[in-house]
Amino acid sequence: MGYKKNISYFLANLCCFNNELPQGAPTSPYISNIRMKSLDKEIGDYCNNNSLRFTRYADDFSISGDANIDRVISFVSNKVYANGFSLNSSKTRIARQNARQEVTGIIVNNHMQVQKRIRKDIRQEVYYIRKFGLESHLSHIHETRKNYLRHLLGKTNFAFFVNPKDVELLDYYRYLKELLRNENVIDN
Repeated sequence: MGYKKNISYFLANLCCFNNELPQGAPTSPYISNIRMKSLDKEIGDYCNNNSLRFTRYADDFSISGDANIDRVISFVSNKVYANGFSLNSSKTRIARQNARQEVTGIIVNNHMQVQKRIRKDIRQEVYYIRKFGLESHLSHIHETRKNYLRHLLGKTNFAFFVNPKDVELLDYYRYLKELLRNENVIDN
């Protein structure tokens, strides 16, 4: 990358633990982006030239659009191998327009949305809290975590972040936020 040898070694050692790159380190996404830069460009250019949309999250690729699927997979596969990687064929999926299209756990068909199961879980938990009260609900589900409400608020916030037009989730978020605000008043 243009650094002198001693600087390169210093940076490499700074990013390693016991002479290995640790998975999940704060430096991992940046190192991944550096390593994938040329592959991103090659696949990105191919997709741009063929009116396709290409996204990558870590080592997960998503390509969408109207194209010859076999030709796209062949091109990507060749580029991946040429860059020193291999495809995990068990993770290669084709989602047609009328099927559920999921990218890194997010449903992307017509608009972005978290999985139905997650929305259903949030809806159910909020329903029982509203119906029976927080303490009764926690007792019924044998929940002992002190941060349960914050955890549920975090899940709701994430789901709302993915689809900020979901008014039901906005209602749940506001309700949980108010509950948490009242909890903090009682705790203090």
